[in-house]
Amino acid sequence: MIANTFGFLALVSLIIPGFLAVNLLIPKESLPMKFSLSYLFGGSLITLALFSINLLLGVQLNLINSWIIYVIVTFSLLLFNSLRKFSFQIEPKRVFDKVSSLSVFEIILGLLLVWFLLSALITSFWFPVTDWDAITLFDYRATVILTTGSVRGVLFEASLFEYPFYTTLLHFWTRLNGL
Repeated sequence: MIANTFGFLALVSLIIPGFLAVNLLIPKESLPMKFSLSYLFGGSLITLALFSINLLLGVQLNLINSWIIYVIVTFSLLLFNSLRKFSFQIEPKRVFDKVSSLSVFEIILGLLLVWFLLSALITSFWFPVTDWDAITLFDYRATVILTTGSVRGVLFEASLFEYPFYTTLLHFWTRLNGL
């Protein structure tokens, strides 16, 4: 149970560098838009950093090195944001005013959206994808990277066009952190 919690937190932690990157790219965009892009950007940045640093510099991918890479990427983005005078403030009164001004239709749509997101999340935890082809390949490649500490062993073994390496590195990230 604790390992699952750390793995889940490792996946959620990808939102932080993603949010910082999105804020650099589109600083004037709304907060919901920034958060909606955060996980995709964060996952992409971290897996690209893991891949590049391992392939180009030969740094072994283990728990300590992977988290050091994560921290370096995140603090670099935080530094760039602070140089741009990044300020992020939530005013509770303003948020409450916006929520209280929603129509009944908008509230129902919002509740339906939350219901669908929660049901998808709960369903994916209790009944995960079991398609043997993709899951086996992604998990196998992630396990090889976890065991060897290098992407070189699996980089040219399987087709990267049919089974993208991004998913393998996300599987590596979650396995590395206990999920």
